[in-house]
Amino acid sequence: MRGVPLALAFAIIVSLTALAQQPLAIAPDAQSSRALSAASYLDRGNGWLNKGEFERAIADYSLAIVFDAGNAGAYYNRGMARAGKGDVDGALANLDQAIKLAPGRGHFYINRGKAWLLKGDAGRALGDLDQAIELDANDPQAWLTRGVIRAQEKDYARALADFDQAIKLAPRLAEAWHNRAVTLMWMDKLPEAEADFARFSEFGGKLKPEAEQLWREVKERLKQK
Repeated sequence: MRGVPLALAFAIIVSLTALAQQPLAIAPDAQSSRALSAASYLDRGNGWLNKGEFERAIADYSLAIVFDAGNAGAYYNRGMARAGKGDVDGALANLDQAIKLAPGRGHFYINRGKAWLLKGDAGRALGDLDQAIELDANDPQAWLTRGVIRAQEKDYARALADFDQAIKLAPRLAEAWHNRAVTLMWMDKLPEAEADFARFSEFGGKLKPEAEQLWREVKERLKQK
């Protein structure tokens, strides 16, 4: 049974000013001034990003990069802003550069994987999520996102295993309960899906109206069995 979509949103990480500030203690005065300028633009860009002002955020992140071309956080957040305005190719280009500068940051790979999924390239998306999990196996978002990709590829058993791990790591993560419920629905395991939707609601989740209507119809089918 298809109909209710999986939940998959870009995780916008805005607390990245530490990346710009790390070298200040040892940098020469001129370089310190440039890094401080980059940090200021990065901070202001984060504020715009939080408000959904993507063009203004992009402009400030671009200025941060002018002052500090090695700032992975500025490239990453500019990628998130471009994703927010629907520019997936621009997001990928920025995430590629962020990963080149800071290859050990798992959440960079998580969001690049989501961008690849939006481009319809599940293979590359899975590759990025595998790398994210290798870097940090305790990040529930990595398991959640890989589960979404596997579910969309109809690899339901492994998708469920990924959602199980996400829930184990973050038992109150509503999106994990939602996505496991949807996958169980697709597998026609309706009683199990109903239990997971209940946990989704318990932890603050709310279905979109069209999905809520479909789920009401599914519950009616359950009653008739």
